[in-house]
Amino acid sequence: MNDDDPSADQDVVLRVRIAKLRQEHQDLDAAVHALEQGQHPDISIVCLGCLIDDHPELGRGLDLAREYGVVDLDDDGEWVVDG
Repeated sequence: MNDDDPSADQDVVLRVRIAKLRQEHQDLDAAVHALEQGQHPDISIVCLGCLIDDHPELGRGLDLAREYGVVDLDDDGEWVVDG
């Protein structure tokens, strides 16, 4: 660290953060590209917010899954937690 110039330390921290964000962005780009090029015609990329906007009933299922780890939709269309 440079005791004479604190802004130099901030520059180092920012450079490390930028490098990490670039790597994460590259990883995400690679994952999206792999999905786009894959042999999985039944899989598509969907914006989660858009999905919930179009189907608000999914929100409850996602909330329950986050809390309990797993949920199911019963024959009546209600979200249920086993156990």
